[in-house]
Amino acid sequence: MTGRQAHDELTHEPALLGTLGLTLFAALWEVAGRLGWINPVVLSSPSRIGDAFVRQVASGELLRDLQVTTLEFAVGFGLATVIGVALGVAMGLNQDVEAGLDPFVWFLYAAPLVAFYPLIIVWLGFGFASVVAITVLLTAIPITVNTLTGIRSVDPLLVRAVRAFGGNQWDVVTK
Repeated sequence: MTGRQAHDELTHEPALLGTLGLTLFAALWEVAGRLGWINPVVLSSPSRIGDAFVRQVASGELLRDLQVTTLEFAVGFGLATVIGVALGVAMGLNQDVEAGLDPFVWFLYAAPLVAFYPLIIVWLGFGFASVVAITVLLTAIPITVNTLTGIRSVDPLLVRAVRAFGGNQWDVVTK
């Protein structure tokens, strides 16, 4: 075996081991499902999941569900982006705004937000509004924190340069 052949075999080894591991895991999972070791209501077997997938693709149900999910995600993430960037910029540019919002932002950042899911379901019910609300809740705070961090990390010399050339606050934010 040449050095190149040995190198090629070593390059593929992680992929082969990963594939083997996943295959063994799926096989054990399938056997456990067929022997009744796992409750099919709680965790179905890979073959039943595959059958359901094929049925949903054939009926068009999967495509419709993906369209709804994509719309819910796009609306929720779009709202979260607008809210998060606006809050982050406002907090980064104004210390009074930051002092007022900081406790709420850090509370929500540290809180297990999934715990709010039952409340949102009670308030909004199941459906579009609750999914959008959960998406906003889970993503707006990290976007706010990252925007605030980005604003704080701007080189002060660059801000001074914009102001030296006659730039206003809008120019500082956008440029």
